[in-house]
Amino acid sequence: MCSTPKPKAVVKGKQGNNETLLSNMSAEARKRFAERANKAQEKRDEQTQRGNQGTVTTPISQRVKTTKRPKHSDNNLGYWLLRANPTDILHWIL
Repeated sequence: MCSTPKPKAVVKGKQGNNETLLSNMSAEARKRFAERANKAQEKRDEQTQRGNQGTVTTPISQRVKTTKRPKHSDNNLGYWLLRANPTDILHWIL
């Protein structure tokens, strides 16, 4: 694109080789790596199968139980006077 700013300094980086991670390992290390990877994949597969068998996960918002206090307590007389009907106030006074 024409509007993309060009870097003023030359970017110097280390050239990577085209070798894979497994090609740098010994045969025994590759075998151990493959065994661990296979076990991890089997575990993931079991978890997805258990998840697909009808178990419904509840959202976090429903799992966490929090009690929220109202800003104004119902026991507060001033708050009650502001919210009450005038007839309720007269009944309470008399």
